Amino acid sequence: MEITLNGINYSVYKPKLILEVNSCPKLELHFGHGDYPSVDDQIELTSTNAEATLSWAGCELKIQVVGFEYGTVPTKIPNKNAPYLVMTGLFLPEKLQKWFKQSPQSTLIYQKNELIDSEKGDEFFANKLLNGKIQLRDGEREILKNKLFPPNSIATFLRPPQQDNFSFLCHLIDFINSKEPTIIGWTAFQLEDAPPLRLVSLSNHKLLKLDKNWKPRGQFSTNRYAGQSWTSGNFELIRNFSSNNPLDLLPDLITIGKQDTTDIDIQNKEQLVLIPGLVHFHNRAYFCRTITYQFPEQAKDSDFKDSDFSVILTLTEPHQPPKASPLYWQLVDCQFQGWEESTGEQIKLKLENAAIANSEGEPDSEKSLYAQVLSPTASSIYLKYQKDEKMRCLLIPGELPIVLGSVQSYNEDFEKQADLVIHTEHIALSGEQMTIEAKKQVSIKGNEVVKIGNKVEVGSD
Repeated sequence: MEITLNGINYSVYKPKLILEVNSCPKLELHFGHGDYPSVDDQIELTSTNAEATLSWAGCELKIQVVGFEYGTVPTKIPNKNAPYLVMTGLFLPEKLQKWFKQSPQSTLIYQKNELIDSEKGDEFFANKLLNGKIQLRDGEREILKNKLFPPNSIATFLRPPQQDNFSFLCHLIDFINSKEPTIIGWTAFQLEDAPPLRLVSLSNHKLLKLDKNWKPRGQFSTNRYAGQSWTSGNFELIRNFSSNNPLDLLPDLITIGKQDTTDIDIQNKEQLVLIPGLVHFHNRAYFCRTITYQFPEQAKDSDFKDSDFSVILTLTEPHQPPKASPLYWQLVDCQFQGWEESTGEQIKLKLENAAIANSEGEPDSEKSLYAQVLSPTASSIYLKYQKDEKMRCLLIPGELPIVLGSVQSYNEDFEKQADLVIHTEHIALSGEQMTIEAKKQVSIKGNEVVKIGNKVEVGSD
């Protein structure tokens, strides 16, 4: 097996594929003794995430360089160790890599609003928030559509300027986890013609049942009541598999993107774990957070037969505590545009320093932000708002925005006039009975006309 870095070929061995939560597929490769890039080359390759070419037996894969690590192994000579170098790379689709780096230039607001479009909760999440880069399973689709973003609800997310898509993805998944702990994280696969992202969740309808050939590796299963200090709350299982050409599995493992071994041709293939999620082991469900495929190369690894490879599962309790949401509440300046007449409960606002995202996730200055105004006390008080009247609106992640009011400016005349001043073109007070009482004086003034109703009674007291 060889890897090409900056046009130079290097021999590598002991490939190790890692599929885990919140990561693209990772590959670790050992370089031959003394035959590896210089330190300066390592720094350049890592800092630029250079693309390398991995080739073996007529197969070829592209990989993004993300790091190097030195280590030592014992030799046959007593008290002498041999150095080695391990490179870590990512299988990251080019389209996904470009999308990860993109960011809006100004504040962008995403709003799920079935009053004006037919986009459901799962479509809002997958298409508008993540630009069609994620593929959902049935259980995850139901959670998003009916629980997190229920029908006819309005949900709003604010995205600050310069926040790239990768950071927004991570924050969004953590927010969803804070509301629905069964959504654990995300993972990605090397797919160019299909959505490369997947949710890692506990919503699998059918658990993979591990057979008795899976054996504990080191410490046996933990208990969530034992604390995080005991083996960090994780334990490992290991199982060997046989294949005539183990490395031929590598392209399948980074592209299938679901627990489906139909296209894999090895013995006991139904026991392969292809994506992090729930598994069943000895009558209990566990969460598999990491899957490690260790491939030997010829006879360089004496622990395996030439045709064997091992799979290591890192398991933990499925009861994962929810994370705190990294998305924060924020005030935005708006202008009143009108009421949504179909419901009579939402108002439409024009944003002053932000824009609403359209169906493609791009800013659209013509779209209105839908919000709700809270009455100061009871529903019997009604305020009529004028078009373009300035308002201050509170955006709560995943909820309907709330208008808090308008910014009050100092007015010297009003300060001198009274403790409470209502000043507008037309004021109406109505009701079955009205009482105006003052200890000293009641004044009613009209510069032109003062109108009094049909009947006037003056009390004797």
